[in-house]
Amino acid sequence: LIAVSNLNQGQKEQIHTVINELAKEGYRVLGVGETNFTGIDYPIKQQDFQFQFNGIVAFYDPPKKNIQSVFDAFHQAGIKVKIVTGDNAATTAAIAKEIGFRGYEKSISGDELMSLGVNELKERVQTTNIFSRMFPEAKLKIINAFKANGEIVAMTGDGVNDAPALAEAEIGIAVGSGTDVAAETADIILVESNPQDILKLVQF
Repeated sequence: LIAVSNLNQGQKEQIHTVINELAKEGYRVLGVGETNFTGIDYPIKQQDFQFQFNGIVAFYDPPKKNIQSVFDAFHQAGIKVKIVTGDNAATTAAIAKEIGFRGYEKSISGDELMSLGVNELKERVQTTNIFSRMFPEAKLKIINAFKANGEIVAMTGDGVNDAPALAEAEIGIAVGSGTDVAAETADIILVESNPQDILKLVQF
């Protein structure tokens, strides 16, 4: 949104500074803008509109209270846990640090992941625990890289962009409060979004 809005360089830098400060505190940040268009000859992509940048909205989604003990149980069971998210790296690292997630200091973005060769990707998915700014193609590539390494993959998701990876994973787990597309694609649907239930499923 910043890239396609009528902002000068100083304004862009100011917005990025605020976004980074909020992200480091664990806030998820959304840009808000608007565009006015007359006629019927619409651009092919929404990015071709000229937007007016109105501001940003920050919100905080606190982690589940029992999440750290669940992660500990996963590790004790020999199960590797990865965070794959569309959030930016700073937000994800802040939340991961708060919940005591191992390896929160190191992450890879969706664009960076897509540029890796097959062998390098297979190695990076094993040594990286946080995957930020991910999109459907990148999530699918992660699943396939783990499978190529001989791993049995269980994935949770709730959005439309999770559907391809949910379908490709050996165990696709949809959160019941998520989208219909995710639920229809998954093997299992969690009625309540409780990490403890995921642990029970994988152990079973």
